[in-house]
Amino acid sequence: EAIKERIEAITKDQLATLIYTSGTTGRPKGVRLPHEAWSYMAKAIKATGMVLEEDVQYLWLPLAHVFG
Repeated sequence: EAIKERIEAITKDQLATLIYTSGTTGRPKGVRLPHEAWSYMAKAIKATGMVLEEDVQYLWLPLAHVFG
């Protein structure tokens, strides 16, 4: 029940992930990704029809990794 309440309290503009750049051309910087960005990416992938709910996927990196 507590998890459900926390999920429902999330707003689209709240910070979901903070990614640090490598600093190739300057000092490393933190890039803020709000929940809306991750939601959009998931919806965009679903809209392609390439991934279905019944599909099983193998992730070689943990979900906490940004695959970048």
